[in-house]
Amino acid sequence: MRLGIDARSLIPMKAGIGRYLQEVLRQRAFCSGALRIDLFAHRPLDWPDCPHTQHIAERKRGLSWYLYQSHRAINGCDLNVFWAAQNLLPLGLSNRLPCVTTLHDCVHKSGLAYAPSWMHHWIHRILIPKTLRQSARILTVSRYVAEEILSYHPTYGSKIEVTPLGVSSAFLREHLNEDEVGAAIKRQGIRQPYVLGLGTLEPRKNLTTLLRAFAQLPGQVRTRYQLVLVGKAGWGVDSLSRQLQRMPSNTQVRLTGYVPDQDLPYLYAGAETFIFPSHYEGFGLPVLEAMAAGCPVISSNGGALPEVVGSAGVMLPSGAAPEEWSRAMLNLLSSREQRQELRAAGLLRARLFSWDKCAEVTFEVIHSLAKSGKNQ
Repeated sequence: MRLGIDARSLIPMKAGIGRYLQEVLRQRAFCSGALRIDLFAHRPLDWPDCPHTQHIAERKRGLSWYLYQSHRAINGCDLNVFWAAQNLLPLGLSNRLPCVTTLHDCVHKSGLAYAPSWMHHWIHRILIPKTLRQSARILTVSRYVAEEILSYHPTYGSKIEVTPLGVSSAFLREHLNEDEVGAAIKRQGIRQPYVLGLGTLEPRKNLTTLLRAFAQLPGQVRTRYQLVLVGKAGWGVDSLSRQLQRMPSNTQVRLTGYVPDQDLPYLYAGAETFIFPSHYEGFGLPVLEAMAAGCPVISSNGGALPEVVGSAGVMLPSGAAPEEWSRAMLNLLSSREQRQELRAAGLLRARLFSWDKCAEVTFEVIHSLAKSGKNQ
């Protein structure tokens, strides 16, 4: 079987989709000698010793290249299936080529508030329905997203397969070298004790609410704890910068930028609590990683997050006011017993999610489509 994949997300500073694709392709289901994989991207991939064939176009604008030009290279290969791993199919793709699409969320239905530009918003509003029609199968990363798709496109139920994400063994507490926690924290310029937030610095992650909540903690708490925000700068970061300028003078905030994979598990493990106030998530990989590393979680209930957290964390409404987040933080930081309970619950919860299972179901969908040879 020869499988083509949209590999634009496999960049040096991978966000959630890049992590998803890389982890799935590393699992045993995709390591068969009978499977040949072709990766299509607009720039070199961040995958040392990549075992797969790479088709690199060397273009600056990844989305426009993918939508309007990538089909020439894809159609020119003798593929059995094409996997659109990042929400959209290229325009001009051969109708004879069976396609699978992973739709990670339906945030395009939320309006311009969570879009980097009106053009990006309208491209997804217009082309995602076309992609869903053209795809023989649709993968989603949560039941929440599957239900969203059915609410907008009720006739696609037979196409949908839910493939929850997993957590790498590198994040599991029992695999972490406790001596490395302090070393990783030092490398990132962090001081203990600290409260951790993580996510691309953009409005959907709601990090300004986290800053406001931290600023409302009692002065002695703000002085003792450092607030650490991990993530690369995204669009709309100016509002976060303005809120940082308004923080009380005795507040310690550390922005690390993007943190490499080798340090990230230790930053989770060393935190007193992980705060995730995101307005909307198609899955919510950071909360799963935090729980796996033994970090107590306070999360919003935005999107699919209740599926991930279950009863293993403190959950607040996604639109909760900063004072509610501040109160939840203070309660947890003041109770060692509650932190220990959440650590134990989170470790058990994280074991329910497996990249191997995610990859196995994904492969089964792709393989069955290749055998049938049908695109619709």
